[in-house]
Amino acid sequence: MCSDIPAESRNWRVRNKTTEPIQYTYTVVGTVQTAALIAQPGDNFFSAITIAGPNTTKIRWFAIDRFRETVKASGSATCQIVQETCYAVDHKDYFPKKRKDGSDLTPTRSIPSNTYGAPQNTDNENFAALGFGGEITLIFASNIKNGPGNDIKIWETTFNSPACEIYPEKIKIYASQDGCNFRYVGEGCQDVEVNLDVAGFAWAKYIKLIDVTPIDFAGFDGVTDGYDVDAVECLNGSTLDNTLAAGSVGTASQVIDFTPNNLALRKNGSGIASVTPNRRNPNNSLGMPQNNNSINFFSLGFGGFVTLKFDYVVFDRLGADLQIVETSFGNPACPNYPEAAKIEVSLDGVTFTEVGEVCVDGQVDIVGAPACGIQYIRITDISPISSTRFPVSADGYDVDGVVVLQPGCQSSAARFGDVENIANEVESIEIYPNPFNNIFNIRTIASTENEVIKMTIVNTLGAKVFEKQFSVGAETSLNETVDFSHLANGVYIVNMESKNLNQLVRISKQ
Repeated sequence: MCSDIPAESRNWRVRNKTTEPIQYTYTVVGTVQTAALIAQPGDNFFSAITIAGPNTTKIRWFAIDRFRETVKASGSATCQIVQETCYAVDHKDYFPKKRKDGSDLTPTRSIPSNTYGAPQNTDNENFAALGFGGEITLIFASNIKNGPGNDIKIWETTFNSPACEIYPEKIKIYASQDGCNFRYVGEGCQDVEVNLDVAGFAWAKYIKLIDVTPIDFAGFDGVTDGYDVDAVECLNGSTLDNTLAAGSVGTASQVIDFTPNNLALRKNGSGIASVTPNRRNPNNSLGMPQNNNSINFFSLGFGGFVTLKFDYVVFDRLGADLQIVETSFGNPACPNYPEAAKIEVSLDGVTFTEVGEVCVDGQVDIVGAPACGIQYIRITDISPISSTRFPVSADGYDVDGVVVLQPGCQSSAARFGDVENIANEVESIEIYPNPFNNIFNIRTIASTENEVIKMTIVNTLGAKVFEKQFSVGAETSLNETVDFSHLANGVYIVNMESKNLNQLVRISKQ
């Protein structure tokens, strides 16, 4: 594709013509520039640093029964700079939901291209309705500039323009540079303006809108169809800046708050910081967990807490979303050493929702969180201080790290739903523990029909390292152990496929 500054970087498009996500790798020939990405159906984009010569890039992916690849050399065309106002030119995905009465959107109100270009701002059906809980991700031709004041305006159509209090059609708004990893920038009712400063981005290229219109509002009739997107406008024009913001997509990266040291107590009432100060560094709870018997964790103390932030929004997907890793020397089972914690999550860092409890290591599903995705997690010790399993020196839950189990380029709407005409088919698979040492387990719900599940595992370069098929009989569930001891430590992508399932899970061997 054209590039904003060809001498510095080259832009590439990967077009997935199927209806399913495909993992691929790109490598700039003659360099160490390589990455494993996931191409959603439709157009996907990435940028590479310009080198001397033809800037040839190899794309490699797995399809049907073998790996395939294509090699292309980039041109050096410069993208045309857009005017000081600019609008969306395409959509990456569109997942409309239902009207208030449960019926489908009308065809004339579910055309995503109606959101391209300038707003009509009229009482005509020239918008795309989202439906209650639906979403759309829009693409801009050039990077949206983070300038002074608000940077983005979302134009919405509500006939006769009533006030929000009378007709509260609402959205949450997210921005992304790569179309995969999003940051929350705010919410609003009807026409909305937001500032990219909230996301910490110097620029953005993708804007995701998720409907959060209150379906139980008394003023809505049965055919009300949620937020109606007329257009999205960038208010400060475009920018040639193509520098990606730093950030981690797989683990918590910031400490927001924690119990003060003078209140973090051991079982005998002594202060943790005064006795073992090396256990009170909250930064030890960031990044990938070490998961070993060394002091590289953060002790909460009995009743203590820590609040952490992710650089990007974690969306709810099928199965567990977060793995909380705790350190108890010798890795005892929970009944023998019941260090436990309550897990709460939040999108804005203000309103938190409890989503579960863990004892020692554990996984949580954020499906119970009312917000559309989360960026904060609060871990609060609930270890029973009176337990005789604890010595007097016990110091409560020890946070080693929090891992996002399914990060990256997947739609927040891609939580696989039930196939209504098949009772209780295999629709979810749990892989645990994750991270793991040499062995992990696969578990499914019970099925009422025979199924064959194919598991393919690739490394971060896209090379297939493991493949196996599992048969799941009717009225049975799968419980399988996989030995990974022959493979190196690192991150792998697991693809599980059956006639009712297509699930990608990131696992980490340590």
